[in-house]
Amino acid sequence: MHGLALAGVLLSGLVTQASAQTPPSMVGAHDPASLVSAMEMGGYKAELEVDSSGDPVIQTEFSGMPSSIVFYGCNEEHIECDSLMFITGFDRETQWDVASAIKINEDVRFASVWLDDEGDPWISWDMVTGRNGVPVSTFSTAMRMYADTVDRVADMAFAEERGK
Repeated sequence: MHGLALAGVLLSGLVTQASAQTPPSMVGAHDPASLVSAMEMGGYKAELEVDSSGDPVIQTEFSGMPSSIVFYGCNEEHIECDSLMFITGFDRETQWDVASAIKINEDVRFASVWLDDEGDPWISWDMVTGRNGVPVSTFSTAMRMYADTVDRVADMAFAEERGK
């Protein structure tokens, strides 16, 4: 009888361990921790912080470039957010011209581009998750697509500096 009870305790410990490692099935801006968990399970660095206005922000990297995931549509308590914006800046040695930056918008489907006051290009990519979230597979696909976009934009932004 004691052996059976011990087996039950061990089995419940394994189930608890397995569920602690299981990523959430739905993630969204309403639950920043769910996004961090999904990112970490996908091999991404994810540090949850708070921005200057009090809203959540995740510091991460896409394709080796420092990036942020900013939360939007948050309520007055800075919770229950409903959308995200992936943001990455490209620190060039020299200012980039506007025509080259605009070319990104012609070649990259989802990203928006702008130049900061030093002439460095930045891209952003919006994702609406609503207050119920999206399947983790949808979020993972968006992260992979964004990382691919960061690669493509880096190739364009640094081509001249790399002698290409």
